[in-house]
Amino acid sequence: MITLPGYTIQEKVYDSESSTIYSGVRLNDNQVVILKLLREEYPSLEKISHFLHEHEILKKLNQEGTVAVYDLIRYKNT
Repeated sequence: MITLPGYTIQEKVYDSESSTIYSGVRLNDNQVVILKLLREEYPSLEKISHFLHEHEILKKLNQEGTVAVYDLIRYKNT
């Protein structure tokens, strides 16, 4: 299991070829969150770019029924 400052990680929810999804809690406000991390220790520029693009799209979709994006955090080399 990972450790991420400011978050309590509760469980691994899903693994794909490129990312891992965890459920957890943000400690400063007890907000339940889903955390998506790239799996590779040193992902390619293409994978990082795809991940950032996904983040930007989700951030712009601020509508009821869509995933709310709270933050983008650097974790180790990803």
